[in-house]
Amino acid sequence: MSSSYLESVLTSACPSFAGEWATFRRMYPPGASPSVDDLFGALRTHVEQRLTEGRVVEVVRLFYTLERVLGDADPVLEDVLERGFLAPLARACRSAGLDQRLVLPHLGRRTRAAWDRALA
Repeated sequence: MSSSYLESVLTSACPSFAGEWATFRRMYPPGASPSVDDLFGALRTHVEQRLTEGRVVEVVRLFYTLERVLGDADPVLEDVLERGFLAPLARACRSAGLDQRLVLPHLGRRTRAAWDRALA
C-alpha cells in the first residue's frame, strides 16, 4: 500500500502510532508495501494497548477523525472502516475487558453506531 489518503489521515490522527507505523513500513522491501489490513491491524493493536494502559488521550483524536471520515465516506469506505477497523477494535476491547467508559464518550454518532453493531 503506498501512502494513501486513509493511511495519512489515520496516522496523523494518532501521533503516538505514526512512528510505530513508519518503522513497520520500513520492514517492506522497495516496491512492496503493507496492505490496508496491515494498517488496520497495527492501529487496532496500538489503540487497544493505549486504552489498556489508560492512555485514552492518545487515541481520542483518532476517534474524532474516524467520525469525520465516516461523515464524508462513500458506502465502500464506510464498510472498509467499520469491518476492518471499528468492529474488530470494539470486539477486542470487549474481549480484553476494557471499561467501555474509556471509549464511548469519544465516539460520534456514526462511530458509536458501528461500535454497537459490532457488539450486538
